Amino acid sequence: MKRIGKKIKHSVGKRIAGGKNVLKNIKRVGHSMKRIHRIKIFHISRLKLGKFKPKIKMQIEKGNFVIKTVEDAEELKKILKLRFDVFYQELLEKKSVISTDIDEFDFICDHLAVFDKEKQKYVGTYRLNLSSFSHRFYSSQEFDIKNILALPDVKLELGRACVDKEYRTGVIIGLLWRGLAEYIRLSNTRFLFGCSSVKTMEKKDAGLLYLYLMKYHKAPDDMMV
Repeated sequence: MKRIGKKIKHSVGKRIAGGKNVLKNIKRVGHSMKRIHRIKIFHISRLKLGKFKPKIKMQIEKGNFVIKTVEDAEELKKILKLRFDVFYQELLEKKSVISTDIDEFDFICDHLAVFDKEKQKYVGTYRLNLSSFSHRFYSSQEFDIKNILALPDVKLELGRACVDKEYRTGVIIGLLWRGLAEYIRLSNTRFLFGCSSVKTMEKKDAGLLYLYLMKYHKAPDDMMV
């Protein structure tokens, strides 16, 4: 009986160990599939880059900075690289053979950008998706937004906002908001919406923020998602 027990224990142990290996392999396959998907999107997107044009052109000079909508493929590439540096390398600490943060919405959106004239680099960006030109929105992948889309007048989806880590003094985000205000004026936008992330892993902090928003800034029922 002892020998049988040892055999059974050894056999079960092997199965459990094998199960762990299977799970590891599944995770590896999952990560590989994500990388393949990103590479596929990247190569498809490269073909579209050359055709990129802004929906609304705007430019504001503010001291050493220029606030503008991205005008061509070369500018857009630099914006996508900035997003990659912030979202992937800095926040997620991930490396990739593709140093670009890109998805299918980037070609139907305008991209608001802040350019440092002295250092000749883009230091902040905001992605803008206007209902006047698009019926597809990133937010619809995360939420049921039919109530928002049913609202009258022009709606503007905001997303993918980021600022270069060397410029986070409040100045650049202020310039982005200045540019956003001008874009809203030019497009006759009435409603703003979009997804936003809370930089915390604490359920308590996220819960308190939710309760605060529901108490002081709750949207009307016909605008809830």
